Amino acid sequence: MNGPISWFIKNPIAANLLMVLLIIGGYSSIPKLDKQFFPTPEINQIEVRMEFRGASPREVEEQISVRIEEAIHDLNGIEELRSTAREGLGVVLVEVENDYPTQKLTNDINTRVDAIRSFPADAERPTVTEITYRHQMGRVQIFGDLSEREMKELGETLRDELVRQPWVSIVELQTARPYEVSIEVSEDSLQRYQLTFDQVADAVRTASINLPAGSVQRDSGDLLIQTRGQAYDRADFEAIIVRSDLSGQELLLSDVAVVRDTFEDVDIDIEFNDQRSLGLNVFVTTSPDVILTTNTVKAWVKERALSLPDGVSLEFWQDPSKAFKERVRTLVSNGLGGLILVIIVLMLFLRPALAFWVSVGIVVAYMGTLFLLPYTGQGLNMISLFAFLLTLGIVVDDAIIVGESVHSAQSRGLSGVHGALVGTRQVVKPVVFAVISTMVFFAPMFFLPGEWGPASKGIPVVVCLALAFSLVESLLILPSHLAHMKPEPDVADAGWLT
Repeated sequence: MNGPISWFIKNPIAANLLMVLLIIGGYSSIPKLDKQFFPTPEINQIEVRMEFRGASPREVEEQISVRIEEAIHDLNGIEELRSTAREGLGVVLVEVENDYPTQKLTNDINTRVDAIRSFPADAERPTVTEITYRHQMGRVQIFGDLSEREMKELGETLRDELVRQPWVSIVELQTARPYEVSIEVSEDSLQRYQLTFDQVADAVRTASINLPAGSVQRDSGDLLIQTRGQAYDRADFEAIIVRSDLSGQELLLSDVAVVRDTFEDVDIDIEFNDQRSLGLNVFVTTSPDVILTTNTVKAWVKERALSLPDGVSLEFWQDPSKAFKERVRTLVSNGLGGLILVIIVLMLFLRPALAFWVSVGIVVAYMGTLFLLPYTGQGLNMISLFAFLLTLGIVVDDAIIVGESVHSAQSRGLSGVHGALVGTRQVVKPVVFAVISTMVFFAPMFFLPGEWGPASKGIPVVVCLALAFSLVESLLILPSHLAHMKPEPDVADAGWLT
């Protein structure tokens, strides 16, 4: 450490250049940082969900959950299996081992589950979903003078457009009743065609389903084969064959029943500005930049509103960027208040010029931290900002020790450059070991377990970077500044209180 210290003391231009580069680098890195409330946690879970309407929890467990667990329990990458069975629904939650590819395990589970042939005939097909943490980025509200069907069709169109915008991952329709196909069979129709209600129901159930048809093994993996027969709308259901005879005559569902496209009979009636309304919830699954995302959505809303039908409007609300900016403003103001208090305390006990350069060291350490922060995968969020506040009183310690040691050496009659070198050399070891010991104290936070463990890395990353740059500033930059300060009379050398 003596070589670089001596060189920077004798070359103040290099010290000033290093300081300026760190400040400029930190300032230029701020736009690159993701800005969000909290980091995205690593959930590492996969959900297998299957509906079995009308079944009791015991039936769901025995005929759904147990069979899924037996099919997938021996797959590589599974740390734990947990299942939940309640009336009409079975859910198997898969905990993925750390560092195992979640997408690969999702594909393997999907292959195993699709190959199960012993599920009840009345059960829906299972869905396999990788669980991801979603950050809500506000809501787009559609409102106007439209029928319920027109409103939902417009909402689906806008949803598909919005999800293609940059930064947007998921858009969900809210406050919209699900579609439903109503099939009404009269007693007269049943008697006319000599049918029973169960026969019609069985025909619909049998024809409207997607069935697995086996798999083909390849070097790249298993290829699943599935027959597609699921009916989705009125026309699909009307074309279902209820009965056919040897002559080829077919009796269609449309011949014996009235089929209507309608909505589920649930009580949903939402108004916005006293008009029928429907919401689009906007989500981001990766590390989001709350400001960029909301600005993108706002720009899309403003542009898309110009081409909507007459009497229909769009409005963006529940804007998370406003709350984020308020919280950042609060933390920054608290940080500036703390910095001012630190400067005042330093000036009370130290020479004013020394107190000034020590305070500049805080800014340099923070700017250096911001300069490297984007390359660590961290961003500006409540956790990292808290870490900046946490280190405010720590990063100043190195500069105080070095500054006071240099001042003491110069007070003994040593020249500015020689006094700065001697004073810095005297405290190099304790300063370095103090910084290392503090880093070691925070190091275990890099290895915290659980889904929020990786998300909390912002604290040790910020602390270690700030301490490292504080060490650089106090040993390389600060001594150069102190070496070239003009000597002052003894009465002015002390702080205001001393």
